[in-house]
Amino acid sequence: MEPHIISLLQSDKYARNAAALEAEMARITEDLGSTSAETRLQSARALNRLARAELSWMLLPVRNHFRSADFRDIVDPALRAADDRTRAILLNTVRNAYERYIVHPMWGDLRSEDYGSWWEEWLHSTGETFVDNADLPTRCEAAYLLALTGDPRGWEAYLEIVPRRSALLGQLELAILLCPDSRTPTQVDSILALTDETERRYPKQAFTAQSIRDALGAGHREANPA
Repeated sequence: MEPHIISLLQSDKYARNAAALEAEMARITEDLGSTSAETRLQSARALNRLARAELSWMLLPVRNHFRSADFRDIVDPALRAADDRTRAILLNTVRNAYERYIVHPMWGDLRSEDYGSWWEEWLHSTGETFVDNADLPTRCEAAYLLALTGDPRGWEAYLEIVPRRSALLGQLELAILLCPDSRTPTQVDSILALTDETERRYPKQAFTAQSIRDALGAGHREANPA
């Protein structure tokens, strides 16, 4: 670890910030178990903001919170109790926590600590649990978790979701750009066909559609040949 990082982590400023973050995460944990749906929603949003915050070493306490198995034990019952909106937010939080706090290269040598294995298993099992959910945003987040763990069923889920809600094409684009390439050739063809059809029906999706074609190596294709 670089000397300036060590100095920061030993500073009074860091200690004060860490105490405030730990108090905030304790409140969030308590509120996620509330009997009030509105309280659970607000706590899920607060946790999501932490997961998506601009990364810095001042947020190391948040990383420590996310990499603890206690985090899984907090989120699992919250997911089971959640309404559709809160559940989708929690699933988005899980994926951001993994990508930004567990495996992000910023954390350097800390990533060599053995915290990844249970996370990957948890991501996959959570994706499997919710990928057939009736709520489309929930299914979309679950599809991302499957794609993130290299399960081709994530792409099949996107192929079912996007025709029903075209705005989620951007989520498919994000998964293609950030997740491992577990797509079969047939799935690639289906994604490209879906992309072309979505752009044809919704011209405002042209930029996203072209990004998908470029990412899949089909940028030269004409979306809607005469």
